Amino acid sequence: MSEYLKKRGFTEEVLIKWGLKDKPEKNIVIIPYYDSEDQLLYERKRYYGNDNTIPKYMSPSREEMLGGHSWLYGLWNLQENLKKVVITEGEFNAISVSLTGYDVLAVAGQSFSLTEKKLDTIPKSVEEIILIYDEYDFALKRASEIRYYFGINVKVKVAKYPDKRDANDYLVEGKLEELKNIIESAEVYFTDFEKAIIEAESENHQPITIDFSVLALDGDFITNYSKYASKLTDAPKIYHEIIGLVLLSTIIEDRVTFRGIKTNIYGVIVGKSTLMRKSASINIAVKILYKIDPKLLIPSDFSPEAFGERLSSNPKGLIYWSEFGQFLSISTRSYMVGIKEIITDLFDCPEERKRILKNREISIKDPYICIMTATIKVWLKVDRNDLISGFLGRFMFINAEPGEKDTNYIIPPNPNTVD
Repeated sequence: MSEYLKKRGFTEEVLIKWGLKDKPEKNIVIIPYYDSEDQLLYERKRYYGNDNTIPKYMSPSREEMLGGHSWLYGLWNLQENLKKVVITEGEFNAISVSLTGYDVLAVAGQSFSLTEKKLDTIPKSVEEIILIYDEYDFALKRASEIRYYFGINVKVKVAKYPDKRDANDYLVEGKLEELKNIIESAEVYFTDFEKAIIEAESENHQPITIDFSVLALDGDFITNYSKYASKLTDAPKIYHEIIGLVLLSTIIEDRVTFRGIKTNIYGVIVGKSTLMRKSASINIAVKILYKIDPKLLIPSDFSPEAFGERLSSNPKGLIYWSEFGQFLSISTRSYMVGIKEIITDLFDCPEERKRILKNREISIKDPYICIMTATIKVWLKVDRNDLISGFLGRFMFINAEPGEKDTNYIIPPNPNTVD
């Protein structure tokens, strides 16, 4: 065994279990990928020499890889009928985590998303998936991909190394017990609409149940929705009216047009924090939409690629951001490049929108997207390019001041209380 692998904390027994082939004369470790039936799919090479002209990782071409890069590392080592599995970044990290006693899988790197093909290889017996990454944002992206695929049937947890080390560093330092504690302390991941429900229930001090008969009153939907929502929170009436309009637009999808124009809406309510009950107001609509059809709620913590994947199979629904200003800030990060342009284009509901990824093309047919979000004025930093491009021009901004509130509730009333 090479000194490199010894320094990584690996033993001959570990190399045999994970099929690693050491080539010290070439400064290379060959990392085999097998499927759950122990069939060799392909091999990656990890170069550990000092020649900077040689890439650190080398994979065969896509044509040589059965199923492309759509496999998780470690499938062949999983126990039968396992209930819990850890997913981490990188093969060496996966091997290190396995030495704490967990069943573990690895994504080759942060640039590799958990696509449907990858997730389909996870045993259906799994009830809990724990993600551990050094970059928390990537962990959240992976968590979102898992929840979208498995839904509420699988509990997802997220852990982060508390420093700049990774799992293999803990192995090298002989701190596997500390690594195990980090994994054990992983926090449950909730989607934004689940957070909305939790927040709404917390604010009302009891579980919320929706009495849909309240919405079946005489008169138009917006008026009745506004009356209903006003029973739950003391936000200004104008908030409930725009939120009700977005809710209705989401539900009717593109089945109704006005002079040939589809009725999707991008709405932003603006007002002071806490006092104006912006999140509480949106949460009411999110809860109702969740009861009607959970598939209409689009996970909001997405990358352009994950967003495109979701819309290619289900191109209709509502995006909910708890803070619009935060989205504007995140949208400038490298992995979010292009997201504003996509959202701008989707507002016009084109018959088809195509997006070219690294290795393939995603086609979104007949998209119909609504957006509901909120912000405070100080967070709303307007970029001149967002105005010129038409991005902000797609949004309807509804501002309200504290003096425009009709009532002030110290304790919100029971959700099912009506006159």
